[in-house]
Amino acid sequence: MSVSRPFAEKPHEEPDEKSIERTVSERSKAGVECLSGDVFADPDAAAIGNFDTVLDDLASANDQLAKASAEQIVRWVAQQDGPIMLSTSMGAGSAVMLHLIAQHAPAAEVVWVDSGYNTPDTYRFAEKMQEELSINLHVYTPLMTAAYRDAVYGPIPLVDDAERHKLFTQQVKLEPFERAISELAPRIWLTGIRSEESDYRRGLNILTRDSRVDLKVAPIFHWKEIDIQRYLRCHKLADNLNYFDPTKVFAGRECGLHTAA
Repeated sequence: MSVSRPFAEKPHEEPDEKSIERTVSERSKAGVECLSGDVFADPDAAAIGNFDTVLDDLASANDQLAKASAEQIVRWVAQQDGPIMLSTSMGAGSAVMLHLIAQHAPAAEVVWVDSGYNTPDTYRFAEKMQEELSINLHVYTPLMTAAYRDAVYGPIPLVDDAERHKLFTQQVKLEPFERAISELAPRIWLTGIRSEESDYRRGLNILTRDSRVDLKVAPIFHWKEIDIQRYLRCHKLADNLNYFDPTKVFAGRECGLHTAA
């Protein structure tokens, strides 16, 4: 695991240390049959040509990939030239994309921006994913620890305090991510965003252009929450339900990571 800076100071609350293990145990007992998404997908859906062909006609490529499985899309990405990066929040449902990468694009670099304000369960979950999936994890942290930032700028600002919250988001989320992009220089950015998550994301697609990379790819873009839960059960993956992102605060609110394209 590559860490750009040591973990920033972590929150002090003490959640149930066995929550992640209980989640796995409950899913294992469910005995859900696990079928690859390939079983239900058009076998030729990911035959969209090479990278340059796709860039020339994103609309047609998106129409075709809508019939593809997430596995097919990730495998197509893995076949392209140039560095690949997956961004992850280590939040609820994150294990889906981490598992897909581990299975079908193991050379991809995985970037997690640790704001320093994550819950203890989130840090335990990140360790568990690294241990079980052997992902190429790069942890990027802010230039200041949470304790240092709080002492200088005060505690996490409310979203109603727009200017202070914007600065906070830049400090703990956007700047570390920009640093990751600069250092890893990915050609393709893989992301786990889904259309149902926000009004803004409904306007995106599986393949979208982004000024920071050549192409942004969202293999599970059309998945519903039930699809996420089914995949987690099928593969007996842990989930991190004790997660909080202070740069978003509310469900459906964008932090700027995806709107800065």
